[in-house]
Amino acid sequence: MDTLLLFSGFLFLLITFFIGFLVVYFGYYIFQKMTKTIDEKSEILSDNRAVAILLSSFIFSFGYLLKNSIRPIISTLFNLLYKQNYNLEQIGTTIGYIMLQFVLSLVLVLFSLYGGMTLFHRINKNSDEMAEIKKNNISVAILSAAIIITLAMIFGESLDYFLEILIPHPQINNELFQPFG
Repeated sequence: MDTLLLFSGFLFLLITFFIGFLVVYFGYYIFQKMTKTIDEKSEILSDNRAVAILLSSFIFSFGYLLKNSIRPIISTLFNLLYKQNYNLEQIGTTIGYIMLQFVLSLVLVLFSLYGGMTLFHRINKNSDEMAEIKKNNISVAILSAAIIITLAMIFGESLDYFLEILIPHPQINNELFQPFG
């Protein structure tokens, strides 16, 4: 058994668990900032299903989109772990790439979800969706949730492609590394 492979697998599990926790936490926090007229915690505790539907769709979409940033991060770390004779500068550069990937992903995800919802609310001037959701209007919550999830599904592939193009990966020359062989 390759101990480095086992270690890297365990390390990647820990990283994805940590990123998953951050996604849920930040998704909830950002949703609270976006919906200032709604006290999510008290609405959910008072069984407001419309708020729960909208919040759930936002956290799901937030996680769905940010999962696209995890693969390049893991790939970059995997390359570093299998590189022989790396120095402190290469480790710093790799950590810089990882931070840039995650922060850029976070900004793009927030822009897409917040921008999409804001645009929808501006186009649909005849109703105040947040007021309806606060009144536990399930129909409005389902429609808003569908919009958020659809935006995430459409934007997900583009985000993945954009990150692959924009963020260069450090060159690793290791003849011993054969990931699929």
